[in-house]
Amino acid sequence: MKKLHDIITHQRTLYALAFIFTLIFVGVMHGYNMNHYPYYESDEGTYISQAWSVINMGEFTPYTYWYDHPPMGWVFLAGWIQMLGGDFFQFGTSVDTFRVCMLMVHIISTALIFYIVHRVTKNIFAAIFAGVIFSISPLEIYFQRRVLLDNIMIMWLLFSIAILFVKKISLRHICASGIFFALAVLTKVTAVMFGPVILGYIILYKTKISRVFRTTIWLLVSIMSTSFYILYAFLRGEFFPAKNGEHVSFIEALQFQMSRKGADVHFWEYGSDFYFALESWMNKDIYFIIIGAIIIVLSIIVAIRFKNIRFFLIAFLLYFVFLIRGGVVINFYILPLFPFFAMIVAIMFYDISTLFCKREGTRAMVMFVPFLAVCIYYGFYGPRIHFLRDETTPQSNAIEWIKKNLPNDSAVIIDSYALVDIRDPHNINDKTFPNADWFYKINRDVAIRDEKYHNMWQNFDYIALTHEMLKQIELDSHSLVRDAYRNSLPLAKWLGDRETYVNEQKFRTTNGDWAMIFRVNDVHHAQLLDSWESYRSTYINFDGANYGQVIDPATNTTTSEGQSYAMLRSAWMNDHETFLAAWLWAKNHLQNRVGDKLFSWQWKDDAVADNSNATDADEDIALALLFGYKLWDEEQYLTEAKVIINDLWEHSVIKINGRYYFLPMHERDADKWSGYLFNPSYISPAHYRIFAEVDPKHDWEQLATDSYKTLNEIGERYDNKIYLPADWYFIDKKYGRFSTANTYFNRNVNHFSFDAFRVLWRVALDAQWFDAKDAHEYLTHTAEFVDAYYKKNGRMPMILSKNGIPINDSHALSTDVGYAISMLYGESTDHAHEFFEKYVYSVYDVERAFWNEGTNYYDENWAWFGTGVFYNNLSNIWEINVFRDDNDITL
Repeated sequence: MKKLHDIITHQRTLYALAFIFTLIFVGVMHGYNMNHYPYYESDEGTYISQAWSVINMGEFTPYTYWYDHPPMGWVFLAGWIQMLGGDFFQFGTSVDTFRVCMLMVHIISTALIFYIVHRVTKNIFAAIFAGVIFSISPLEIYFQRRVLLDNIMIMWLLFSIAILFVKKISLRHICASGIFFALAVLTKVTAVMFGPVILGYIILYKTKISRVFRTTIWLLVSIMSTSFYILYAFLRGEFFPAKNGEHVSFIEALQFQMSRKGADVHFWEYGSDFYFALESWMNKDIYFIIIGAIIIVLSIIVAIRFKNIRFFLIAFLLYFVFLIRGGVVINFYILPLFPFFAMIVAIMFYDISTLFCKREGTRAMVMFVPFLAVCIYYGFYGPRIHFLRDETTPQSNAIEWIKKNLPNDSAVIIDSYALVDIRDPHNINDKTFPNADWFYKINRDVAIRDEKYHNMWQNFDYIALTHEMLKQIELDSHSLVRDAYRNSLPLAKWLGDRETYVNEQKFRTTNGDWAMIFRVNDVHHAQLLDSWESYRSTYINFDGANYGQVIDPATNTTTSEGQSYAMLRSAWMNDHETFLAAWLWAKNHLQNRVGDKLFSWQWKDDAVADNSNATDADEDIALALLFGYKLWDEEQYLTEAKVIINDLWEHSVIKINGRYYFLPMHERDADKWSGYLFNPSYISPAHYRIFAEVDPKHDWEQLATDSYKTLNEIGERYDNKIYLPADWYFIDKKYGRFSTANTYFNRNVNHFSFDAFRVLWRVALDAQWFDAKDAHEYLTHTAEFVDAYYKKNGRMPMILSKNGIPINDSHALSTDVGYAISMLYGESTDHAHEFFEKYVYSVYDVERAFWNEGTNYYDENWAWFGTGVFYNNLSNIWEINVFRDDNDITL
């Protein structure tokens, strides 16, 4: 008797130790690095926000609840938060907190699997093996860590099954199984796929309870428990479809779910949802899928002999049929297969071992072999990305940046993972962002899209772009969110692992370990975008060897200026394809001078027509490259820009009497014996302030300061009555005095004209980007004359002498934008807006997206640049915050 007691005690001890070991093992596998991998996904945020709504709003969702899923899953999640005292941020972000909940759910599910397998086999190693198989693959961990209804549903389903494997089934076990099954269905409807298997087990199980009675009881309990969901819809008057779609309906939601179909191809063919899901699964753990498929085929064969696996195999196959049925298959739909696969593997290996081993100890050793093989493979050879990769820090940093930097009333398009963290006043600060809304609801929910935002993209301020959102923007080509994105520019970026490919212009992204903030521009930016697309299709070559060449059709020439304009405009329009094309053409055809990396200014008849450089184009190309580096994270752009910036200083910046001057070309070309040619419109202090950050060995900041001294000197001296500069000057080498440069040109360059107006645009950049005092003061001085002249004459001349006498009283679109910018800094902006509307905006053809006839290359560019500055829509892209997180977890 004592010996029997000792044996039983020993077995219980072994069972307890094995049970504890298994739970610790799977807890470590599941829990280590779970808040950093995988990235936060939209579905996680959806269910978390709905749990948040249950607690804080007393509603099932923060938006219209349309019966897409039964609510038990997020009600369960709300209960988890209540256990934590209502703190959604107990373990970090809201997703982090609920991933801890998923860890608990997973441990409970593993415990149930351990129990079921041990009840079937009476073998501890088989039970351990099942728990390990359920938890060890990177494919399983990828989805099991996430806050998904499927994980909760699996737990309830396993409860429903486990309670039927007690030593002696009674009526209360039947009832409990039915209740747990109902909870599974009320968590996610796909649990019904396992109902026939459980019901079949109840029917076939030998017990004293009548077969008809126990079957009826289980069905009644399950159906009655589940019917509360239907009753809820009835009581709210939302069961039947409404006339004219006045409210949501249970029936319509059910019809929608049943009508969701994948591609019209066989499941094994490329293009089917199942094919793409399988591809995704194999990318995460190819050997798990291949070996798993072999094991399932083997289990089908041996199931003829081994009846213990039949229940689990039928459940597996029924759900597998659901996956290949031809409907929608999302990659996490594989989750319910994992527990049944784990139990099939463990029970099958045990049953096979009984054929060859009569002693229990030997069977244990046989079971230990596959267990050891699995552990060795995943411990030393298998993927370990789930332990090492940090995919969530960029996303959580984006949330923090929004909370700390954006106004509380901002209308922000967000992914659902961020909704609770941004809206909850207990996270980071007390901002609540009532106008931060999930992109899916903005596109689909009438109350949000039409009533709140009036279906106008202009009503949004920012977009918090993510992997999931970008994919949906690509699919919804005519959506409100896409329109807002099309009219936005990046403000901040958080980039993850360098293996992740992100090309937001082409809607391409391979992983979700990144986040970006875009600022939505006003309606005038839409004009910039439309006119840019017309310009690129008209003036830029996208065919053959001259791909990226900008051609002025009036002269059939290409200039470094034209290439620089295309690069700047494509940067401001976030158009990487055109930017790269224009840059490569300029680099390959114009950047071939001897002694420097500046650009020959003119190309004609497939050859360089003038090898001299124009420094306005050089500095604009350099700035565009810096912008490209910030926008698209291309390190080579930064490297190329630094070389150009260095050569600009070394060959085009001179010092006379302690003052720096920026020459319009290489010093040797500007040198005219006793002095230099000088063009004020090439001066760009805003550029120099940015160059100073990447080229600290040269005093670009001082050049910016000295440039204003030069502009003010020109405005105040030399009989200048208008404060505006002339197109060109000659500056003597000894004293830095300015005089006429007419000797060197075949036209009169002593007037304010087609070159000089650009000073106003370039100085305005400095005022807008850096709020430079010198810039504001200079523009204010110019506005005194321009305002007075316009007030008196109601127009501005194309060419103006320094005495204020019009040389050519006709209009020129390019010079008009200069005047309009100057007027912005006068006593009142009314004149500026009146003038701009009359002479710039009025000649814009909305349908063709061109100014005037669209045939003047120079006017098209400067109308665009002028419009951008006039409405402050040309942002300093260099200020974009780019953060890269390369600090993965170290084991």
